[in-house]
Amino acid sequence: MRVFDLPKGTPRAQGRAHGEAFRDDVRALTDIRIGLCLDKFGFPSRDVLLRRALLHFEVTKGCSPSFSDELVGIAEGAGLSVAELVVLNHYTDLRDEGASSIDFDDGGCSMLWTPSGILAQTWDMHISAMPHVLMLQVPEQDGRPAATIFSLTGCLGMAGMNDCGVAAGINNLRCTDAKPGVVWSVIIRKILSAKNHDEAKDVMDHVSFASGHHYVAADSKSATMWEVSGSVECEQSLDGRRYYHHTNHALVQEVAAKTDISNTSTTYGRYASMEASLQQAVPQDLAEAWRLLGSRDGFPQSTCTSTATYQAPHGSATCGAIAMDTKSKEVWACAGFVSYARPVEFQVGGR
Repeated sequence: MRVFDLPKGTPRAQGRAHGEAFRDDVRALTDIRIGLCLDKFGFPSRDVLLRRALLHFEVTKGCSPSFSDELVGIAEGAGLSVAELVVLNHYTDLRDEGASSIDFDDGGCSMLWTPSGILAQTWDMHISAMPHVLMLQVPEQDGRPAATIFSLTGCLGMAGMNDCGVAAGINNLRCTDAKPGVVWSVIIRKILSAKNHDEAKDVMDHVSFASGHHYVAADSKSATMWEVSGSVECEQSLDGRRYYHHTNHALVQEVAAKTDISNTSTTYGRYASMEASLQQAVPQDLAEAWRLLGSRDGFPQSTCTSTATYQAPHGSATCGAIAMDTKSKEVWACAGFVSYARPVEFQVGGR
């Protein structure tokens, strides 16, 4: 499990340090994701894809100049254009703008929230991303809290928690109404800049979404979920529930109408497997949540999936996981299959 301590400095300087530290990895992952967009998702040329990426970047700059500057810095450090780096960060949303095949599935996640303060999820994505998993340690700076974030080399962040106990997680929803919008890794970082749940909700109220995702923002007292597509947004409080979980199909009818689920997706099987486990026992701590994330019950329709489900190396797998306790501010994370990994433990704001 690689860990990178983001140095203090301007957002652009921070990004440049990230890009320089993982230059070869960032370039390799960018090439993979550009290749997938061209080979699997119908973009006629690299030039067309990069022009679309720049449209998303322009929307992102209007929402968050500072995190846009960090993206620019990563690109500079890695020797890439900002459009190329947007493809790395915003791959699933750009993918949804292409003519995607219903027979190809390259990503997903299984998420769990409990009122005991646990937010945890696997990270299922194209198997090529597994070597690039990275934990980012973001320092407190300019009034923003320190944060520990599950990410990839070159990515601003995918899920994590800050030292105010605000946690964020996400599932992909493959939607048919994608449009230029805010790069989703920027949305995660903005949530993790909030000092409480209400501030996180305010972030989500001022975002133009590009395509389909399910987000959860939580602190030790409250939690909210959002299902969104390019044109539909639904918000629901999770307070008062015994537990909550989500995979990669929309639970809200209006959002589901905008989705397109791959024939090879395991989303329904994973959801049912988690539901059966949660009805038996709701995790009360990180160790119990970790065991659920690593479950192989019902394989290959299990919470932790492997390339045996697909045709490696062309499909998806559980490439890592993160489990967060918003009360103790502890984080467990791993790269690779959760079933076989001992988690690396972090104390947010410390090491």
